[in-house]
Amino acid sequence: MRDSDSPPSGVVVKGLRGLQSLKEEEENAATKIQANFRQKQAKKEVAKKQQEKQEESAAAAKIQARYRGKKAGKEVQEMREQKGAATAIQARYRQRAAQREVDGRRRE
Repeated sequence: MRDSDSPPSGVVVKGLRGLQSLKEEEENAATKIQANFRQKQAKKEVAKKQQEKQEESAAAAKIQARYRGKKAGKEVQEMREQKGAATAIQARYRQRAAQREVDGRRRE
């Protein structure tokens, strides 16, 4: 009771299994493509975050260096001022000592 144009029933079952197998292969291939795509996206994201972290570290280092440089400059300026003050005090002391010596010789 089959048509002469229709395939035998065993062929139909094999054909359906073949279609299911093909569908599974397509799904597996699609899954692999999606996984590869997601992997590449994740690698790009990690690389981007690492680059941002390096840039932040470099920026922090520049800020710290500038701060330390200004702080050192202020310390140097203070030392110069202290040295100048000490020199002025020494000069004034020597001047008075010399004046006392001169006054002592005049009295003799």
